Amino acid sequence: MDSDPIIITFICTGNTCRSPMAEFLMRKLLADHHLTTIEVQSAGIAPAAELEFPEEARLALADEGVIAIRHHAKPLTNDMASSSHLILTMEKRHLDWVQKRFPEAKKKTYLLTDYAGLNKEEIEDPYGQSLATYKKILTQIKQALVCLVEKIQKAD
Repeated sequence: MDSDPIIITFICTGNTCRSPMAEFLMRKLLADHHLTTIEVQSAGIAPAAELEFPEEARLALADEGVIAIRHHAKPLTNDMASSSHLILTMEKRHLDWVQKRFPEAKKKTYLLTDYAGLNKEEIEDPYGQSLATYKKILTQIKQALVCLVEKIQKAD
């Protein structure tokens, strides 16, 4: 059996809100389900390195029991794209960008909600909005991640 971890990469625009929220919440869900062979990371198609991880995102994640967060926005690199087993995007334009920029990743890149089997809706960017909006977005992300964990467990 291969001991290399499966790598899941979450993508949004700036790697400031949605993809890191998905990354940190997925880590918690994987730990809660004792799924130790999966690693998660996040990146952006146009990372905003100068922006801090929003306090609203921290507070929304804290409600889910995720408190130890250290994050700096980073771009999706060729190495990340090639080493990822699954790339999940928040919006269709992210999906299109990844598939155009990294054609070899086309068959492993999906819209998060679509891959989770929920719908083909995009997860909107909460940046600069209220805590209530961040909580709403995190709820949408969590719904998709719970479905993703279920898919992983069924595949085991």
